[in-house]
Amino acid sequence: MSNILKIKVSYIIAYWFGIGLIPIAPGTWASIFTLPLAYFLAKFGNLEIYIFFTLFITFIGIYASKIISVEMKNSDPSQIVVDEVAGQLITLMFIPPETIWYIFGLILFRFFDIKKPWPIGWLDKNVEGGMGIMLDDIIAGIFAGVILLLSHKFYILQNWGF
Repeated sequence: MSNILKIKVSYIIAYWFGIGLIPIAPGTWASIFTLPLAYFLAKFGNLEIYIFFTLFITFIGIYASKIISVEMKNSDPSQIVVDEVAGQLITLMFIPPETIWYIFGLILFRFFDIKKPWPIGWLDKNVEGGMGIMLDDIIAGIFAGVILLLSHKFYILQNWGF
């Protein structure tokens, strides 16, 4: 692939098809626009397809983010939102595709991504390149996903009378 084509494709991936160009809260918009994608993967695929797609987005996100951050001479440009896509997909991976749980998952993921409690904040500051751009959101997605899954399981147990 030519260098120019590689850069253009990397912009498309890193900016997640232009969502990163939304001037206000591009990360939140990317998370919101990921909800239908997660729904589609969960409803019409299976867990293996969902995991494969999430890993694929994560790995191409690392590659594209590295290229664009170097191109822009900025270690973590706000326009790069593929990290939010991966993190939001991780958050929703193990719960049923239901609106209330997706909204709760969105709120949880955005909380961890914005507040960056330890170790998320440490990773954000100390890991560089495409991996650094993606890793804090991956961990935020794992944190949010664990809380979401436990909340879902607790809710189910409560409704079954346990």
